[in-house]
Amino acid sequence: MLETMLHVLFLSIPSCLLIFGGWLFILHKHRLWNNPLYLVFKNQRVLVNEVTGKLWIIGGIVTGTLIIIFRNRLTIPSAVIIYFITLVLDFLVAYFLIRKRVE
Repeated sequence: MLETMLHVLFLSIPSCLLIFGGWLFILHKHRLWNNPLYLVFKNQRVLVNEVTGKLWIIGGIVTGTLIIIFRNRLTIPSAVIIYFITLVLDFLVAYFLIRKRVE
């Protein structure tokens, strides 16, 4: 029982990081974060932070849901891989959304 609870706790860390990071992006939208989208959209810092933050929160919720659904089959390395795939997808979607809004 305790082992299962610890396993779920460790698996939920990536989704919590995404949700917390997204919240920070939205809360401090005027700050310069280490976001690779700043290289493409130099004058759109607030828009980049808002879109990235919202997508990170959505990605964290989706990642958390997947981890809860597949908690018996997932290992910690596979949860980390899901986390990084979610990050890459979030940045790609954010790029296309911001490009659409700017044009």
